[in-house]
Amino acid sequence: MAEENTVTGLTPTETDKNTALYMYGIFDRKENLEKNISDANAEVAEYGAQIKNGEAILKQYTYGKTLLLQNSKVVAAIAYIMFITVATSVEYVGLILGIVVAGAIVWGYTKFKTRGVKEYVANAREQSQLWQNQSNRYQSLLNEFLHDEEVASALAIWPHDMQTSFDAANVFDLIRVGRADSLKEGFNIWSTVSHQQRMEQLQGQSVNLLNNMNGNMKQMAQQQQVVIRKIDEQIVSARANTKSLIAAQAASTAAIVSSIGAASVNNENAIASAARSLRR
Repeated sequence: MAEENTVTGLTPTETDKNTALYMYGIFDRKENLEKNISDANAEVAEYGAQIKNGEAILKQYTYGKTLLLQNSKVVAAIAYIMFITVATSVEYVGLILGIVVAGAIVWGYTKFKTRGVKEYVANAREQSQLWQNQSNRYQSLLNEFLHDEEVASALAIWPHDMQTSFDAANVFDLIRVGRADSLKEGFNIWSTVSHQQRMEQLQGQSVNLLNNMNGNMKQMAQQQQVVIRKIDEQIVSARANTKSLIAAQAASTAAIVSSIGAASVNNENAIASAARSLRR
């Protein structure tokens, strides 16, 4: 039977079990702070993207040329209307007033649009700064926590590759159920078990990858078969077309030869007829 500690009244196994539970609390606190930092930084990045997008929109509205091009139809329409209604009394006044009115409309519309975008950007900046402050605060808490003398001492006795709440919980459970009598034994058992789990996971990933590769290869083979069939069909069609073309050319040649033969007979008949005429 394990001897009890004269001060705490606990056996070494119970002491190690409590140590594992204590380390679980440390790692859980550390991971929560790290998650809070990560979440805050993600919010900062999101609002940063909104700020960038809003500034790009504002930049477009700062160019007068862009505004005139975007609203050229409005300017032309109003100027035309004003010119028609007023030009009969004062030459060119209608056109000038039309352009002025159109410019005022463009300016007012642009101001209205940019005001909304500016408010959007200002709100994004404010939220981004708030989340950045949160991130800085959590980072400060994490640094303070990790530099605590008691926490630093506890982390120094714990294996570096097992410094997570998941690892600590499993080491604690091994001691609690009696599979390990000490922290050292718990570390060794959990190192073996976790290594086997990682190997099984990698093996499962390899099997999935191989299955996917086989599936892709089968799909590629099927696609190749389809292509080969299409090529075969094209070859058969080309051969049939070639045969038809050769037959057509043969028929054409035969017709030409027949025409030439008929022409020769006619010529001979004509020559014979001419000769008979001469003898008479």
